[in-house]
Amino acid sequence: MSLIKNKKLKWVLLSLVFLFLLGGLSLSTVAYFKLRDVKASLQEVLQSYINGKILIADAEVSFFPSGISLKGVELYAPEAKEAAAIIPEANLSFDLLPLLQKKLETSLEIQNPTVRLHQSRRGPSNMEQIFAPVLEDKKTSSGNLDELWWKRLAIDELTIRDGYFVSTQEGKKKKTELKKLNIQADHIRFDSPDQPADINISYQMAELSSEPLVIKSKMLFKEKEAVMALEEGAFLWGPIHLALGGQAHFPEEKQKEVSLDFDFSGKDLDLAKIQKFFKQEPSVQGKVDVQGKVGGSAYSPVISAQIRSAHLQAKDISIQDFLASLKKTKEPIELTQLSLKVFEGQVEGRGQFDLEEKVAANLKLKLSSLSVAAMSDKKREEMPALLNGDLHLKSSDVANPEKLTGSGPITVGPI
Repeated sequence: MSLIKNKKLKWVLLSLVFLFLLGGLSLSTVAYFKLRDVKASLQEVLQSYINGKILIADAEVSFFPSGISLKGVELYAPEAKEAAAIIPEANLSFDLLPLLQKKLETSLEIQNPTVRLHQSRRGPSNMEQIFAPVLEDKKTSSGNLDELWWKRLAIDELTIRDGYFVSTQEGKKKKTELKKLNIQADHIRFDSPDQPADINISYQMAELSSEPLVIKSKMLFKEKEAVMALEEGAFLWGPIHLALGGQAHFPEEKQKEVSLDFDFSGKDLDLAKIQKFFKQEPSVQGKVDVQGKVGGSAYSPVISAQIRSAHLQAKDISIQDFLASLKKTKEPIELTQLSLKVFEGQVEGRGQFDLEEKVAANLKLKLSSLSVAAMSDKKREEMPALLNGDLHLKSSDVANPEKLTGSGPITVGPI
């Protein structure tokens, strides 16, 4: 009797296992056929979050391991004929169990992406147009920041290989190109502020140097403050070594864009080595300290910097107590303050630098008690005359002395 009961129990168990497997296979089959058209579904969902148009050439879903492979992704601004971003191939892998809990734990690999940022004269850039709904939070279920999707995102590994970025501006010939852009990051978490992510970025600015520019940092995402913080950051480019830090604020109810609040600094930067690094003949020698900030927004950054040096040597001219304060929003770069001691006197000024194909300058200087004797390598007793006055200097190419012109009221005396 017990044998019959054991056999019945065995068959019941086998039946349950069979039904479980059948149910699992049925669910997988249904999911497979539904996900066969994942390209259209994904394209529709992503389209609902942006302005403009998104195209996906192909999308494939795998279950073991679980992930999505995308090919031929193109992103267009409204009414644009040229794609603002092209991703030939992207592979996204994720864990299923956290996904059931509405958390996306994933690894992302992107191959050979191209990003074209174009700034119009008066209106927003193409990227601002595309992501306006996300920045303004129009597509979320409520205005509460807790509803934003990025709160539930966890990236175990992010890899971007051999990317290309170009920035252009309407009416300007100059363009900024970043080639061989590589990004490696791990453990990106928005809900665990005590575990920083390591990020490494490298790229080439081929028109300046073949050596890659490298940025390294630890990132912390602070959920309550809606902040991404950079710690222990470093900017490395040949002889230029800068320390980086600060934070970026994610959009909130009163703030529609990603705002920036970063700082950078470097000490004892050797100007001769820097000029040689950029394949220029050293015209100024000495060491400088640099300190600055990056503010504004992700689409419209504002960079300010202060350069100091106790002593510089420009060929036969000795310069003391050099101080220059610079500010860059778009073009031109503003020289908000210039102060230096030269020829036993003082020079102060302000002006602008325009970085088109060549560096142009427009400077207004105030000269105070510049010694004519020091200029002529004579003794003060022999030539007691001093220069005072205002000087307006212009140059269409600061590297070419013949392009420099100047005028202004200058007094010389006593003679």
